[in-house]
Amino acid sequence: KRVDGFISHCQVSKELAESTFPRLSDRPHAVIPHGHYREVYPNNINCEVAKTNLDVPFDSHVLLFLGYIDYYKNVPHLVQVFRELAPANWILLVAGKLEVPELEEQIFQAVANDFRVKLQLEFVSDEKLQEYFQTADLVILPFQDILNSGSALLALSFDCPILVPQKGAMAELQEQVGQNWIKLYSGELTTDILESGLEWALEERRSPQANLEKLEWSRLSQQTIEAYRKILNFYS
Repeated sequence: KRVDGFISHCQVSKELAESTFPRLSDRPHAVIPHGHYREVYPNNINCEVAKTNLDVPFDSHVLLFLGYIDYYKNVPHLVQVFRELAPANWILLVAGKLEVPELEEQIFQAVANDFRVKLQLEFVSDEKLQEYFQTADLVILPFQDILNSGSALLALSFDCPILVPQKGAMAELQEQVGQNWIKLYSGELTTDILESGLEWALEERRSPQANLEKLEWSRLSQQTIEAYRKILNFYS
């Protein structure tokens, strides 16, 4: 009753909010995406330095999962699928703080001392982020559920292509950034999906930088101002 208007980060979240709170359908609203993180974090080293710092062989390709690790992020399953596929010359790098300590044992069991899977199960500092993203050929986010994703935006801000499920706002994000930077898949992650994603990461032609023009903060701030004006005008 007290809401005069609302802003959502994607069309999916707008529809979800309106289905949960039907009265919002009569309120003025705007869909404004979350901005990118480019130039927010240090990014001044190259791939060779990054691989040296992380003890990753120079001639290997790297599949990266980075972020807080919780049940819904599906990391043990990712490890199992990667090991089953056993892609030639690829390393799976998993980095991030465990939100659920019980997951540690599940992840270690899935890894089973496979040298192709490297774990860094701790908080990644702002300074260290660049090492992981500069090393990565592909970032994978095999979440069981997803709406918006800061992890996806962060990877794109470091110009890393991403493989994500076709859930939540990911299709909208793909429209904003481009199909050559975001590959979507349906259902549970499988070896076929992962194999296709790895091939796409290496073979797809893309510019050195992801086009994040639609996620520029200057653009989004103007859209936010216009949204507030729309709300004020609605009641004037």
